[in-house]
Amino acid sequence: MYAKLINLIGDLLELIKVKRDKRLTTKDVAWIDQARKLQVYLEEATEFIDRSGEDFCLSTGDALAIAYLWLEADGLDALICSFLEDLNIGLLDSNGEIEVTRGVSLNTEDSIEQDSVYDCSWSLLWNHQLGIKISLITAPTSFRSYEINVTSKKARTGIHVSYPVEDAEIKEAIISAYLSDSAQQTVNNDG
Repeated sequence: MYAKLINLIGDLLELIKVKRDKRLTTKDVAWIDQARKLQVYLEEATEFIDRSGEDFCLSTGDALAIAYLWLEADGLDALICSFLEDLNIGLLDSNGEIEVTRGVSLNTEDSIEQDSVYDCSWSLLWNHQLGIKISLITAPTSFRSYEINVTSKKARTGIHVSYPVEDAEIKEAIISAYLSDSAQQTVNNDG
């Protein structure tokens, strides 16, 4: 009797192990996919820092922060690009151009010193001088802490959007930036 029970337990454990092994090898396990992406992004971020580091005083220790920023931006790509495409089609008769960039920039806001920040941005540019830029930003010292700024190119007004972002809030900021650039163009054309 004990032998049968031991065999049944052994068979059950083997069955559980097989199911677990199969589950871990499937490609639709989200956290494993995220880890794979982060691994690739970490290598790319290290190369990015090697290329850009001299110009911006970057540290290779920031590679993980950059990798997470890029992963976070991946989650926003479809949402933000669809909003910009809607604006381009609906208000600009498809005359605008959408650009997506991943990089580093200098933040001179709030300080005299120029600190490097890592950013991912989505831009809609039109009429050679007008545009909207949406930036997802993190500082090297703010691991996995992000902020979003929406800026109009001509008027240079910035709108801070809370993060994580709500659809309605980002749409409102995009509309405000668009109207700000449009108003600036009207003032320049009338002046």
